[in-house]
Amino acid sequence: METNPTEMGELATAANKEFLLSADNPDSGVYKPMVKLIRQIRRTWVEDQPGGYYFEVLAYHAFQDLQPDENTIADYLSVILREIAERLPDYLDEGPCDPTLDDRVLETKATAEQIEAAAERIADATDLAEEALAEDDPCKSAVKWRELLGQTHNVDEPEDVFPLPEYCNADGTTKSTSSTQVKGAPAVPAGSDRYA
Repeated sequence: METNPTEMGELATAANKEFLLSADNPDSGVYKPMVKLIRQIRRTWVEDQPGGYYFEVLAYHAFQDLQPDENTIADYLSVILREIAERLPDYLDEGPCDPTLDDRVLETKATAEQIEAAAERIADATDLAEEALAEDDPCKSAVKWRELLGQTHNVDEPEDVFPLPEYCNADGTTKSTSSTQVKGAPAVPAGSDRYA
């Protein structure tokens, strides 16, 4: 596959300066972290093809076309994932335009069936991201984010990419902080580090 990594790097840097979590902080770019998250989700949810660069190009087009202005990484991720899921079926015969090569489309080893399957899986992943975003309970939400992002790849001992907060159980319930405090006791049980 012919690509232009130098040009893609320059486009990514420009996009990272354009899409910020805070207009007051020029170092709060979300594009590059978003591409990493999307590549991780692709590894977790898509069996084989299309590959990671294909999803990076889809993410680039989604950012450029939607011009999202969200408040959190989670908001950005849900919006961009939904756009990718909706775009994938459009590329059964021919890939998306390669932003680094004039008048060229991105080539892939993926068959039409693999792209259809990827579209379905990314749509499922997007549904999960949107559920996690809408969930009010932080532990239930965290379990959904952990499922969405899966585990590290190409390592001897895979680990969850999204570790649960210390106050959450693996099933999404909050760890018991039942008080064993006795009036006049010299020690007080630890809290959950959450303050109203």
